[in-house]
Amino acid sequence: MITRRMMLLFIFPLAACSDYYPTRVTDPPVTYDTAQAKRVHNLAAQWTSEHAWHIDSMPALVIQPTAASAEYAADPRTMFRNAAGELIVTDGATPQLFVYGRNGAFLRRTPACNAQSVKWAQPYRGDSIAVYAGSMNVSILTPDAQCGREVKIAIPAANDANMAGDTLWAGDMVLVYPDGSFAASSFGTVAEPEKRGATWYTMQLYRATPEGAIADTLGTYPGGEVFWARNRARPLEFGRRLHAAIDGFTIVAGEPSLFRYLRIDTTGTVRLVGSRASTAANVTDQDHVTVATFGNPANPDTQELLEARKWPTKKPAYSALLTDPDGNAWFEEYRFGVENEVPADPPTIFWSVFNREGAWLGQVEVPGRLLVRRIYNDMVIGVWVDENGTRGIRGYRLTRPDVPDEEYELVNVRRGVR
Repeated sequence: MITRRMMLLFIFPLAACSDYYPTRVTDPPVTYDTAQAKRVHNLAAQWTSEHAWHIDSMPALVIQPTAASAEYAADPRTMFRNAAGELIVTDGATPQLFVYGRNGAFLRRTPACNAQSVKWAQPYRGDSIAVYAGSMNVSILTPDAQCGREVKIAIPAANDANMAGDTLWAGDMVLVYPDGSFAASSFGTVAEPEKRGATWYTMQLYRATPEGAIADTLGTYPGGEVFWARNRARPLEFGRRLHAAIDGFTIVAGEPSLFRYLRIDTTGTVRLVGSRASTAANVTDQDHVTVATFGNPANPDTQELLEARKWPTKKPAYSALLTDPDGNAWFEEYRFGVENEVPADPPTIFWSVFNREGAWLGQVEVPGRLLVRRIYNDMVIGVWVDENGTRGIRGYRLTRPDVPDEEYELVNVRRGVR
């Protein structure tokens, strides 16, 4: 059965869709090969109201500190559930992991081995835990969170003269494959070091063995958009940057253009280029003021800050990318100009969901105060920032109505574009 709604998904070369991808200050350098990729461009979402996914209006899990306590992570960053259903939470303020029960009750804390700080933690080869401390250093903890081995991923050195000094803008990305090997990026290097202005850092993406040795080169990708002057990079507010997540042995990489992404196999071959129709939102004068004064609205230097910063005219299409256990890619439609922060009166945030075949299924509404960190088939979990700026953890039940296979017949594309 093919309904009229399903006919809104088309397969054709992205070059024919240039109207959907307006250029900005500069386009990212593209050096990866898409010759073997299937291309899927979506003009509309697949879900009807009957089949749309949604989260509950009230949280099913609440971990909210009421006072300073050793039972709460002061700055919760990443989180995941282990095989026992416990929630493992990293803390940006301390090199520790906090463990909570299914009902949110505090169970224990554990040091993150030799890490001085923790960027993320996630499952590793089943019940073990991988902890990333930055600078290509990964600690592998045993299932009971005891220190195991240390891995140093041997990323080749970059050209220091053109190297990004701030890893937020430079990359420093590490992903974990199911077999314990890694995908890791170099620190970014300036694409056009001789030019002053908005430009890109490019990143070389590698595959490394579980021991950290480089096994293969997966390609060169645009890492982030910055303002380059006097041999240093400055953050470009509302600048585009690479977002990436793992789906089994596939990297899902959100190319920093208007709602486009890639699915990359373990050889570095791009197998799918997915996209959806979208209109870029303008960066307004009020956006300038909100970002420049965030955290200090009475700043007397506001005008100087506004004049010193470089502002793109358009916002990126999305600001985060996650995958769920079924391989669906979730994109947070652009949220706010200050990363990992929440404005004073946040609007509802929409996440666009794409399945493995590139079909845009639809949007899921999420409360504006929830910074989503992990998506399971039954729950969306993240950092909750209240009106006082206190950070806790909330989980919302996710409802996914069953959809008959024939509803998405066009998803299984029978004629790819090469």
